[in-house]
Amino acid sequence: MRLVLAFAIALWTSAALAVKVTYTNKHYYHFDVDGNAIDSTNGKVEWVKDQYFWIAEPDSCGADVCDKISYSSPDLTNWYYNGPLFNLTTNMNVCSGFGSCSRPKVVYNEKTKKYVLYGFASVTGATPNIPVFTSDQLTKGYTFAGRMIPDYHPSGYGVEDLGLAVIDGKGYVTWTGFNLTAALTQPLVEAGGDFPVTPASKNLVDGLVESPDLFKRGDYYYMVGSGTCAFCTGTTTLAYRSKSPFGPWKRQIVDNNNTCGGQAMGVMTVPSSSTSIQGNSYVYHADAFHTAPVGQHFTLPKGHGFWPLSFNHDGSIQRIDCSPTTKFIIDAPPATAKVPSTGRATTAADGSGNYGDYWPETGLLTQRYLYQTWTSSTSRNLTEIRVNLACNSPVSNRIAITVFSFRDENELISPFFKWNVLGSLTFGQDSSSLLPGFKVKRVPVNKAVKAGDKLGIALAFPGPLVPTNSLPYAYLLQDTTGTRTNHKLYELKRGHVSRDGLTASQSPVKEVEGRELKWYATVG
Repeated sequence: MRLVLAFAIALWTSAALAVKVTYTNKHYYHFDVDGNAIDSTNGKVEWVKDQYFWIAEPDSCGADVCDKISYSSPDLTNWYYNGPLFNLTTNMNVCSGFGSCSRPKVVYNEKTKKYVLYGFASVTGATPNIPVFTSDQLTKGYTFAGRMIPDYHPSGYGVEDLGLAVIDGKGYVTWTGFNLTAALTQPLVEAGGDFPVTPASKNLVDGLVESPDLFKRGDYYYMVGSGTCAFCTGTTTLAYRSKSPFGPWKRQIVDNNNTCGGQAMGVMTVPSSSTSIQGNSYVYHADAFHTAPVGQHFTLPKGHGFWPLSFNHDGSIQRIDCSPTTKFIIDAPPATAKVPSTGRATTAADGSGNYGDYWPETGLLTQRYLYQTWTSSTSRNLTEIRVNLACNSPVSNRIAITVFSFRDENELISPFFKWNVLGSLTFGQDSSSLLPGFKVKRVPVNKAVKAGDKLGIALAFPGPLVPTNSLPYAYLLQDTTGTRTNHKLYELKRGHVSRDGLTASQSPVKEVEGRELKWYATVG
């Protein structure tokens, strides 16, 4: 089987107006159009051919070898989940060993009209190599094409933390060695033969570095990566620049506060549109492990940070501003590919919204029960509600979600919760039904409601006492201060039953002022 590794890239222009994309430092959680948090570890966002493409490994997998998945977006705001890129079962032997086809990357080969996917996986005892897959479609159908054998692989070395780029019509692969003491850049040349393909050039970038990513701006090539980090809550961002992709390189540290609590995943080159006067934008992307709410090594329900880069006259990169309120605005051309921009969450009748600045908290069940209320905006059939939750438990960890209606607040917070149950769901009876990442949990309802009805969602344990071995569920919150919303959140501290106050007249169910869960309701 032959795969030509020479690339030609077409310049992209658009007559469409650029869209304004705003990145805010406190906005770490991004969602697909159905409301699920983006399920990504070791992923990268890039413009591929004619759309914004987020390729990743799913947080929620938990196995030694996981699917490689992707999302597409028309505007860097609305993300559509595409599913797995290839059949993992039939390619398990290809992705076995250290790496498991990790850090997947895709580029388009204009010459062969195929999409090319690289991931790193080294079978124990074998020569370090990079599995290569190709497809006629960006988002699915990849088949194994062969292995690229790096030309530099001394004893104890290998291929890890893969990067892939097309620059000025040429393809480049970047990686670090297993010992993380050097990064390499190699051109992908036309071999004219079958696999294995062995490129003929090498280049070392000294220093401890992980996840190297290559891009070009003006006359300079840049390799951006992170310090050594095993899913840690922040590490240094390193940048190397040179007027040649093979050095010599000049090194600098470009971040504040250890990449704002994350680890480098790469730099997205956002092409200039015909209406933009700023040229290309370069957006740095990191897995924000510091946002993972459950702690220890459970990093699955984390968020992601994006920071447009600014450059000095000498080509150096300005330091990243980690201030929580800092905003960055870029011009981005809309995708020309047909990518769905709406889904259940974006068209929901009621909800907290799909674009808020959400943050995670934990302690649901073990410290508190929560009750999210709202006023129905429509008179129709309430088909379901969905709420974002996360939990990491190897055993049963039950939780009950109850959808209800109520007459007024006094009855809601009165003893024994005077409400009318519309629908309910208990899950977590076994570990397979739990939620490692902030995906939405669906509760079917199918009850008629009227505009103005007071409705709510209760999150509690399905029994009188929470087992002592229960683990907490995590949830997402946003600030609603000053929004005049009719959505209110209440909490009941675990084990708090009696009324409060000097006259014992205050309900133990308290409003959490200015806060709202991530949720939505659909009607039909």
